[in-house]
Amino acid sequence: MHHISGHRDGCAPGYTTCPGQALYNLLPGLRNDTETYIASECLSSQVDVLPHHFTYSFTPNPVSDAISLKQNSVFSTIHFSIIDPYGRLVEKFTTLPNETEKTVLLDKLAPGLYFIKSSSQFSDLPLRLLKI
Repeated sequence: MHHISGHRDGCAPGYTTCPGQALYNLLPGLRNDTETYIASECLSSQVDVLPHHFTYSFTPNPVSDAISLKQNSVFSTIHFSIIDPYGRLVEKFTTLPNETEKTVLLDKLAPGLYFIKSSSQFSDLPLRLLKI
């Protein structure tokens, strides 16, 4: 049986007509939108935290050898951590006040998915990093 949001296709007594054919007609578009989101937005490489306007981003993503990190903190030292999917710290680096750009070598990391997280009190949002 197919299930969508608790509704069941089938025969009485467990049959419901809701969500009906209208939802099923939307499924191909939803699948396409989800695939597009995962391929682009899901690997977003920028965090913008309001109201304090601390931002950081990096390029390229996916990465092979090094990333170029940009951040806008001119008053604080910011510590960054690179964490593997199991929550283990695999790399760390720091930007000093007014150090708005930094190149970080990642050539020793194994290919895979990682997360970059800042120590800023204004942001604990990790960014996904794909190492190829």
